[in-house]
Amino acid sequence: MKFNKLTDTQIAYFASLLTLRKPNWESSSTCDVLVTAKVDPIPHQVEAAQFFFRNPFQGGVILGDEVGLGKTIESGLILSQLWAEGKRKILIIAPKSLRHQWQDELRELFYLDSEIIDTNSYAKVAKGIYPDSLEEDEIILITNEHFVAKYKSKILGGKWDLVVIDEAHKLRNVWKPGKNQAKRAKAIRDSIFPFKKMLLTATPMQNNLMELYGLCSFLDPYILGSADSFKRNFVSTTGSELDDKLKELKFRISKFFKRELRKNVQVFIPYTNRNAVTIPFDPTDEEEELRLTFENYLKDPETIALPAIANGFLRLVYFKLLASSSFALKNSLNNLYAKLVHYSVALNDKELFTLLIHLIEEKLVRNDGEKSPEYLHFQKALYKNVSTKSFEGLKQQLEGERILFNVLNSEGAEDNYDEADLESLKSNEDDQPLVSKEKIISESELILSLINLTKGLSKNSKGSALVHAINQQFKKARENNWPEKAVIFTEFKTTQKYIISVLEQNGLTLDDIVIFNGDSGSASERRQLVEDFRGEKKVFLTTEAGAEGLNLQFCNLLINYDLPWNPQRIEQRIGRCHRYGQKLDVVVVNFTNKKNVADQRILELLESK
Repeated sequence: MKFNKLTDTQIAYFASLLTLRKPNWESSSTCDVLVTAKVDPIPHQVEAAQFFFRNPFQGGVILGDEVGLGKTIESGLILSQLWAEGKRKILIIAPKSLRHQWQDELRELFYLDSEIIDTNSYAKVAKGIYPDSLEEDEIILITNEHFVAKYKSKILGGKWDLVVIDEAHKLRNVWKPGKNQAKRAKAIRDSIFPFKKMLLTATPMQNNLMELYGLCSFLDPYILGSADSFKRNFVSTTGSELDDKLKELKFRISKFFKRELRKNVQVFIPYTNRNAVTIPFDPTDEEEELRLTFENYLKDPETIALPAIANGFLRLVYFKLLASSSFALKNSLNNLYAKLVHYSVALNDKELFTLLIHLIEEKLVRNDGEKSPEYLHFQKALYKNVSTKSFEGLKQQLEGERILFNVLNSEGAEDNYDEADLESLKSNEDDQPLVSKEKIISESELILSLINLTKGLSKNSKGSALVHAINQQFKKARENNWPEKAVIFTEFKTTQKYIISVLEQNGLTLDDIVIFNGDSGSASERRQLVEDFRGEKKVFLTTEAGAEGLNLQFCNLLINYDLPWNPQRIEQRIGRCHRYGQKLDVVVVNFTNKKNVADQRILELLESK
């Protein structure tokens, strides 16, 4: 309608509306979202949304609130506002295990529908079965980093209004210059470079400032200068100059990086207390002999099953496994022996192959010909994916195979390490070490002596300490009317199996235990496991696969059967229970070996960090 003439009252009214209009980033830009969304209006979450909209950088922002402060809610507020403004093409990159959780929370809390896409479903697009979601103008797509890296050109060709990266610290090593370093992270960074981004992580830096530089480079590769200049200015600086440099760095990143700490929002969120309990245990003489002997083996730079190129990473896995469970170590020794047999095949030495098989049969096959469980495990490790269980079958299978990487997988440790951790190991495997027949025989005898030591173990002191801890804490739970539930973290699937046997020997059954790891199925199956634990189950036994994204605030007891050597991983674990919505004080139980100085030092460092 066209007004030929406005009355004085109309003029005053429309003038008032004009003067009241505010830019989108002002507080009014999230008012409607807060009214309609099904969330509690916590001030720091609203401030995070405002920080995003005020931010002048086209590259975007990093939201790095501590675990459990609601980064998903902050993201929902931002996505809702963008949707209301007509900016409706949004890509969310999240770990596979969290994709359905994102979809559920956006729908249930913010009434935003989304679609999950992965390589399997997108293959049907190429066949014309499904329409191409990447071509739609109004859609919230949720996918994982593998998909983005694989379809880099398709992502780059999209006109995304926003790209969200959840658990962004997994891409922290993108700064590394090597051609084979952080290839997937670099592919993702290149594919989303033109678009506004929002990185979410509770652990923006773990042990190295360059990791923080790497995350910031996703917003703009040179937002903090080149990698070399950043190292000179901030990493290599020491002494009195360091404090000034760190203050400068904090000021520079404050323009695009926002981190809220739990202690700063206590007035709005009544977080419960966190109480740590350390339970020392005293290993038996047999356990201590095994530990010291195996440690000496791991320290030997001339070993074949763990060659020099594995130093610093794969050996670290075995040091951690040794601290985890002496019983789990039995299988690991069999795995290492299998690698020696593999090397005999690589040397095309059938005589050596036959000798090694004979030596282990002497140790693990009974006089009546019955194969022990350990020998059956050895055979399984030796002939994995081999159709013909013979020297010839192994020779055909092992051509071009990555022996060291298979060692890692055989220990069930892959849940603990992301792409950045594994790439250096993979890249080094192209250079297999030269070995001699004599050295293989000598090392096989040492490993067999270690296997013989494990056969003499009748109990595991750490397992006994776990039973004591659970009985103690469940008694306390009954006295305080708390739930008799415990989340138990271990770093290895092999240790998971041992813990199950210990729990079963002490009154619990498989009906009481949820087993969670990287093999726990689809997102819907994982959600059901959490619901099972919420219901009648008493123990949630998980590897590091359960340390991110899970909401377990209905449980207030967390047990670190194994301690990771990174304090940020500890914080991620505790954040599953000690988060918004937890109504009880959270108890965190750790174990320490009284005879292992290194074990005690790790706990001390973790506490101080």
